Amino acid sequence: MSKAISEDLIAEVAYELLSRASVEVSEDLTSLLEKAYNRERHELAKVNLKTMLEALKIAKEERRPICQDTGIPYFYVTIGGFARIKGDIKNALEKATAKATKTVPLRENVVNPLTNENPGTNVGWGIPYTYFDYEPEADYLELMAVPRGGGSALVTQLIQLPTIGPRLQLIKKGILNSVVAARERCPPFIIGVCVGGYFDIAVKEAERALFRNPLGAPNPNSNVAKIERELLEAVNKLGIGPMGLGGDTTALALHMEIRGSHTARPAVAVAFSCWVLRRATARIYLNGKVEYLTTKGEKGWK
Repeated sequence: MSKAISEDLIAEVAYELLSRASVEVSEDLTSLLEKAYNRERHELAKVNLKTMLEALKIAKEERRPICQDTGIPYFYVTIGGFARIKGDIKNALEKATAKATKTVPLRENVVNPLTNENPGTNVGWGIPYTYFDYEPEADYLELMAVPRGGGSALVTQLIQLPTIGPRLQLIKKGILNSVVAARERCPPFIIGVCVGGYFDIAVKEAERALFRNPLGAPNPNSNVAKIERELLEAVNKLGIGPMGLGGDTTALALHMEIRGSHTARPAVAVAFSCWVLRRATARIYLNGKVEYLTTKGEKGWK
């Protein structure tokens, strides 16, 4: 029988990823914060940015969650066309989440939305939520663990456009208005934007755009990349600044994606992450090799 990626290995890696994502951030995020600190002209904003960098260092050294709100866990899973899976991926992710909740520990955030019942595991009612994708030429299973908190993650905005008239300026204005509306949600932000599709597609793809790797990389479409640069510059001229207390740094990066839309009008969604963009990614290969892509923490949680 050919080799297969086991449910137990998926659970082990998912646990490691969720644990890492809760206590450390990727080097590209740290780099963006350091660059923001170096170019920031406002004294209080520099103090806030320095405090953020120190908080990241302490969390990593002491292996403690960066934020007291350890979020609702969900996963992006990419299945390679040449990867063979033995077992239940969702079951593996649930086991990993329950274990991480007890051992990291993670705050017990997941409840029944109607009764407030809390199982104490961060598992239940479709959580951890899982997005599945497919990569036909790949021979691996890729997992990305994402803890999403109850602040900036819950202020995703939908922008309504008229069915006629110029769109681009209205899209830009809507995005800036969305940033202003989110100003109390712990900036500087990572901002994800999707223009196109129906609203469900736009929200999903705006959320996914937050996690572009590396952070701050331009869209490969030069026209979209130009809009990204213009919007990021405009956002940082709003003066909202770190923690909404003023400054040059309201956003660290802005990632825009486009999707085909109905000819009548495109959907537009804007998603936010606070200054702590938490994600950890790994690939599991058929031979059992595990490659961690976004964090370099020591393997082996107790």
